[in-house]
Amino acid sequence: MASVFWDVEDFPFPAGWRPDEIYEKIESAFSEKGVEGEMSVWAYVDDKEGSWGGDFLRKNTWESSIYFLPGGKNKSARSDRMLHDIHLWAMDSPAPADLILVSGKVKKDKGFTRRLRGLDMRNYRVFLITPRETTVAPAKSSCEWPKFTIRWRIRFRPE
Repeated sequence: MASVFWDVEDFPFPAGWRPDEIYEKIESAFSEKGVEGEMSVWAYVDDKEGSWGGDFLRKNTWESSIYFLPGGKNKSARSDRMLHDIHLWAMDSPAPADLILVSGKVKKDKGFTRRLRGLDMRNYRVFLITPRETTVAPAKSSCEWPKFTIRWRIRFRPE
């Protein structure tokens, strides 16, 4: 079992894609890295109208396990929400399980990374994925998304 916690503001989804398309691409990219089994994606979005949150927080008509959650209006609020949800997930998901965090700024937050290391010590496989530096949001035609835009930066414990 794997759960992906994704900061959409740090690492946007391609414009115009349906949630099921996004989920399939994420699942495909991660399975190539050895993450297998049932997967859930928790996408943290801005609360404001017109963002991913404005569109998908009101609708839930897709079949895949991707959930759009209000993350607040700034990075700190999104990080707090993600950390809270990760702790709830850990209480409901016995180890071993894969926790994949996709965020551009969490690696600089010592308190957050300390908590992730704690989960790793409890036999969870914890990965921190950071987006590659890019100034352009991915296009709908980008068939290689997210493979070419992610870096598997940190594995808290060696294999």
